[in-house]
Amino acid sequence: MASRQTKPQQTGRMAVTLVALIVAMIAATSLMNWVHGLSSTPRAARGNPPLLRSEAPAWSRIVIHAAHENQPRPFHHFYIDSSGAETESAAWAEGQQDPALSRSVYLLVAYRGRDQTGGVSRQQWETLVSRIRALQRRFAIRASDVVLDFDSPHLSRAQREELRQLHRMLQTVGVAS
Repeated sequence: MASRQTKPQQTGRMAVTLVALIVAMIAATSLMNWVHGLSSTPRAARGNPPLLRSEAPAWSRIVIHAAHENQPRPFHHFYIDSSGAETESAAWAEGQQDPALSRSVYLLVAYRGRDQTGGVSRQQWETLVSRIRALQRRFAIRASDVVLDFDSPHLSRAQREELRQLHRMLQTVGVAS
């Protein structure tokens, strides 16, 4: 015959089991916290830097240049070729600023053709607007701080007029004023 336990014995056994379970959970949690502290990266161990401190320059303006594909490229951070492909320059990767106009992001748009006119292609337009919007969101750059460089000495009168047309198009979509 199997002996039956009485109610007080069952209650005592359940209490011991519950205490053992709680102690095991506390020990496991402590062990996991200790292991996590050993395996954290140095940056995480230091804590997060303050939000106001930034290693990157505080960009406040976007300047758009135009240049022929075959000419040497002036200082720029992003280059949009005639097919609309975008290239990030080493100056952008290093956070380098133009000494002539600091805190400005330079976008260089290429044009091609015998007469060196023809405006921007649809692909260039889409890439340009996308890049401007991304920069405006990331650095809180206002539309009034998006400017086009009409004064480049290598631009013809027709090219300057095309840049003015591009500026009007940018105003229409709301990324420049």
